[in-house]
Amino acid sequence: MGKARSAERPDNTIGEAMITKTINWLEETVIALLLAGMTLVTFAQVIARYIFNTGAVWALELIQPGAHSDSDEGPCPLIDSVPEE
Repeated sequence: MGKARSAERPDNTIGEAMITKTINWLEETVIALLLAGMTLVTFAQVIARYIFNTGAVWALELIQPGAHSDSDEGPCPLIDSVPEE
């Protein structure tokens, strides 16, 4: 019976490693796509502002979350959590 468990364990470990590898790949892909999208929006915004004298109102909100806040609490709490020197 002890041998059966040890025989099952490597299969389970291989499965867990495969799932972990897949999740890591998915996470890195999503982060890379988000970063690429933010870069493209920033580039398009610069071109729109300086060449066409126009721009998207929503671009800053997309690129810098928490930069503008309509609440009475001020900007994003994550930005406020950085200690001031």
